[in-house]
Amino acid sequence: MQLYNDVSGSGGGNNKYCGVKAFNNICKKKGKEEEEVDKMEEKEEEVKTKVKRMWEMKARRWLPAVAATPAGNETDLQALLDFKIRIVEDPFNIMSSWNDSIHHCNWLGVSIHHCNWLGVTCNISNGRVIHLSLEHLRLGGTLTPFIGNFTTLAILNLLNNNFHGEFPQTVGRLLYLQHLNFSLNNFGGSIPSNLSHCTRLRVLAAGANNLRGTIPAWIGNLSSLSRISFGLNNFIGGIPHEVGLLSNLTLLVLYGNYLSGTVPSSIYNISSLYYFTFTQNHLHGNLPADVGFTLHNIQVFAGAVNNLTGSVPPSFLNASKLEILDLSLNSLTGTLPKDIGVLHRLTRLSFEQNRLGTGKTDDLRFLDSLVNCTALQVLRLGRNNFGGVMPKSVANFSRQLQIFALSSNRIDGNIPVGIGNLANLTILALEGNRLTGSVPNTLGKLQNLRLLYLNVNKFSESSMYSTQSVLSANLRGSIGYVPPVYEQYFVDENKEFECEERAMKRYCEIEASAKDLVEDCFASLMQIGVSCSANLPSERMPITVVSNKLHAIKKSLEKNKDEA
Repeated sequence: MQLYNDVSGSGGGNNKYCGVKAFNNICKKKGKEEEEVDKMEEKEEEVKTKVKRMWEMKARRWLPAVAATPAGNETDLQALLDFKIRIVEDPFNIMSSWNDSIHHCNWLGVSIHHCNWLGVTCNISNGRVIHLSLEHLRLGGTLTPFIGNFTTLAILNLLNNNFHGEFPQTVGRLLYLQHLNFSLNNFGGSIPSNLSHCTRLRVLAAGANNLRGTIPAWIGNLSSLSRISFGLNNFIGGIPHEVGLLSNLTLLVLYGNYLSGTVPSSIYNISSLYYFTFTQNHLHGNLPADVGFTLHNIQVFAGAVNNLTGSVPPSFLNASKLEILDLSLNSLTGTLPKDIGVLHRLTRLSFEQNRLGTGKTDDLRFLDSLVNCTALQVLRLGRNNFGGVMPKSVANFSRQLQIFALSSNRIDGNIPVGIGNLANLTILALEGNRLTGSVPNTLGKLQNLRLLYLNVNKFSESSMYSTQSVLSANLRGSIGYVPPVYEQYFVDENKEFECEERAMKRYCEIEASAKDLVEDCFASLMQIGVSCSANLPSERMPITVVSNKLHAIKKSLEKNKDEA
């Protein structure tokens, strides 16, 4: 009763009833408030759980669910410190940020201070290293064998540095590695065999090193691979047919090696492939008749400087995405498909120095269709056996055309007057044909023309004099051989190269026993030339690497001379 009186403030029957009612209302109100507080706490806990799950899901994109153990973090830290002490070149002082004196912990109490180091990315929940990205930093030294301690690593990018020595076999412990790029370094030895354990690998880029040996067959077991780049190395032997098992492959770069044999037919069946270059090797054989049907997504197909034979398959016309088709310096015969212009995305078409053409009047019919290739920049068809006359349709070629080469064929007749419409031409090579008549004054309209080859033809003498006066104000630089823009190759008949060869031999001045060294010297120079002349910037060798490689060539020659 006292309780009721306290609540109601008075006694009596009615008051007693009202007091009980008020008490019940207060209790209900209090109960609702407590329920709301409980709900808020539950909601807060739910939000925390969702946030935690979100981070876990993000982490799982790159690595397995690894417990946040101090031992794992300590292992990563020690590996990073060992990485640091092996760096002997650090022009940008990158390693100064790798300081072990300051310690930070995450919200779980896990040490993550190394996660703030330049180039290092960690999983926020457990502090383990998942990315090590140190590209374009000119770091020099050897790679720590403790690289295998980063057992949760998903990305290792060492592109464009000066690392040397062999790539550690411990890389095979990185079972969750997806992206490995150590292109543009000076690594030697062979591809680490333990890399075969990295079955999640998607990108394997090892171009522009000093790797040797053969391309391993086990690479066909890395079924997740989508990009392989082995260009500008010293690989020998054949291309393993197991490469053709990589059904997800989109990019395969093999140029600038010493590969022999034929291109496995299995590679031509990788329908996802859009970039395939095997230029400058020792490969032979015919191109498959159905290449354009099986590689229907191909955008870049380059097999220059090999020993390919047979005809150019008409099925290439089905590869409607083709932008670069370069099969120069081979032994291809026949002629080009007359409707090759259906490949309207072409930017480069090069069949220089083959055995194409019959020497007859209709050999150049296919040129008419090229008016549809409005993005064409390079057209190289020199040093073949094409006959006939140049069609007037050349006047309607792409206004983006910069290089037009038909030299050393059997072309007769006049140069079409409309050639002066090609306003962006920088190189026009028509020498070594049977051209007659007058050289059109419209060549004077070509304000960007820098190199003009008209010698060894049958033009009228007066025409040549008048042309010289028209062009003298526009031509710049010396008139000589200019290597192809996409991939440079040296030609023995070329006088400039002969001079270069003689000069190099005089510089070397070594005994006959050093012949192998001289050949290696030339091979290295040719590889550098190929890379520096690549059409795609991503394939070009940086000037710092060029300088280092040229210095290494000079040093080896000087050393051999001193020993002799």
